[in-house]
Amino acid sequence: MNLEDLSDAERSRIRDSSLQLARLAWQYTTPLVIASEGDSDQQINTASGFVIELNGKTYLGTAAHVIESYRKRLERSRYTYVQAAALGIDAADRIAYCNPETDVAFVDLTDLDIERTESLVYRPLGAWPPAPPAPGDGIQFCGFPKAFRAFPETGEIDFGELPGFGTVTAAGANYCTCKIERDEVVGFGASLELPPATVFGGMSGGPVLQFGNLAYPIVGLVSAVSESFDIIRFATLENLPTLGS
Repeated sequence: MNLEDLSDAERSRIRDSSLQLARLAWQYTTPLVIASEGDSDQQINTASGFVIELNGKTYLGTAAHVIESYRKRLERSRYTYVQAAALGIDAADRIAYCNPETDVAFVDLTDLDIERTESLVYRPLGAWPPAPPAPGDGIQFCGFPKAFRAFPETGEIDFGELPGFGTVTAAGANYCTCKIERDEVVGFGASLELPPATVFGGMSGGPVLQFGNLAYPIVGLVSAVSESFDIIRFATLENLPTLGS
């Protein structure tokens, strides 16, 4: 489905229905923290991820540069961990796949881990890996940007979600770019106002869903966001090796 070919009324209907799809993307998304023992609130790194079941095994999906950040921290301190919502992971021996060239990574999860990630498990329907989106296709994404992060007195971290949608403008081997209109970033109840200085670090690894069929497949993950939040680059999944077999 090419959004640029639709009438204003059709695009309006898509915007109206985007709230429901934004909720689905949010349900698939889990906040990630990468930290070492003794880190202050400002020293931790945050990112996004999603939980996926493939061939009977479950994984945490995120961007490879997020896992590489964890590995670099681990070199400095062996008391370094990845936390997905309420789940703390000693991920060093659980990395099932990490490809810096495509910016895609998966970490093994156990059955006991899944509930603590506090996210909906994505179970692909149809062919996997998924075909990449083409220019003109509509996509929905979600993540937890650093700008929305808060540290209440409880000692826990409050993560604010940022769901939005846009149109694929370019595609290449293992990536797509997407133009984002700020008024198409959907908050739960109203569009979000995003000041020009908003920092979008922390979105990396969040799932990207494709419009066009009832399954709304996850076809990629957020890899980079421009400072002006007008372009998102996301890693696509079409060349993943077989996992879970």
